[in-house]
Amino acid sequence: MKPNTIIYLLSQLLERLAYYGIRGILVLRLLDLTNSDSAEAFAIFGTFTMLVYLAKLGGGLLGDLALGNKKSMIIGGFVQGLGALLLFPPDLDTTKFGIALIAIGGGLYTPNLVSGLGKEYLSKKEHLYAVFSWAYVFINIGAFLGALIFTFTAQETHFNVACVLGAMVFWTSAGLIFATKKVEIPEDTKVPITTSSVLQLIAGMGMVCIFWLFFEIGSTASYEILTEKFNLTIQDNLGVGSSYTSWVTFCTITACITFAVIWVLVKLNWWGKFALGFFFSFLAYYIMYGLVTQEPIMENSVASFALIIGLAEALIAPAFCALIVRFGSPKFIGTLFGAFSILLLITNKAASGAYQIISENPKGGVIFCIVGSAFLMIISGIFLLVFRNSKLENIELNPTIEEV
Repeated sequence: MKPNTIIYLLSQLLERLAYYGIRGILVLRLLDLTNSDSAEAFAIFGTFTMLVYLAKLGGGLLGDLALGNKKSMIIGGFVQGLGALLLFPPDLDTTKFGIALIAIGGGLYTPNLVSGLGKEYLSKKEHLYAVFSWAYVFINIGAFLGALIFTFTAQETHFNVACVLGAMVFWTSAGLIFATKKVEIPEDTKVPITTSSVLQLIAGMGMVCIFWLFFEIGSTASYEILTEKFNLTIQDNLGVGSSYTSWVTFCTITACITFAVIWVLVKLNWWGKFALGFFFSFLAYYIMYGLVTQEPIMENSVASFALIIGLAEALIAPAFCALIVRFGSPKFIGTLFGAFSILLLITNKAASGAYQIISENPKGGVIFCIVGSAFLMIISGIFLLVFRNSKLENIELNPTIEEV
């Protein structure tokens, strides 16, 4: 693994640790500042989430066209840290400004990190898949630890201590980027833009958006089914939801580590990974459908569902990042990733719109996910057959690494 890659991954782990840590305790802060007005608090939080997605497009454009990926990551990390500190004063307007800075800083940081990692492995496509699997490992570790550490800090000490901790972690993440070397793409490097490459890029974006739509709908449906089966109270739901999320995270991390090793040794293009990921998605929701009629419910069935949906996520997310890097222009990787974030925002809005329907008919939601996953599996299998001998697979790009 290249020195730049190690630095990027460690920086990403810290940035995600601080981001998910702050995000995990933010609602409680907003409830306190709005005098427990849950509608206003969740409206502010929803705006923050939307801004996180929107900012990635602007951050990607700035990184690709003006600031460069490295400067964008550093500035983004420091802006996030400043935003965390602005959550310190018990003032709603100041807190809103701090939240906006965290979102804007994340928009500068995230797409440019993807771009930086991608440029490191343009000439080694097998390693390209593997490195994004490792990136997903570090993202999930950071998210998991952030939720634990910041919740504990806020509860056992004070919310302001968690804010200061968040700022320090954000700034440490940004500081690590100073040690990286810039990857320059030679002007004479030609990336062919063909009908095939554009079609595969668009199809990949569409399929992954649909997968996340199923993932969100399936999560809601699964939650409702498990709540009904175990006759859980609201307080119980908090504990079970936390345990379930932790188990899915553990499964995803384990799967990503496994695939990071496998994809260096086994050649299977992105469509093969997509097809395999959608198969695991289909299998997971089929298991969840079985829980609807299973009496008594078997705990190993719930564990199997979490494990298999983790495998699906671990296959699809890294493969999609590799797809963007391989088929998109190396000079516009951050922009493409930012554009995809807008599509994800639309997907999440669609999933939110379906929440009430799924809550009333979780069984129908699971069936929808089963049918949809099977459809995506078939389509990606067709793409695998059609593009298995694509000449784009064999194109070698040769970026040079220079000191900055």
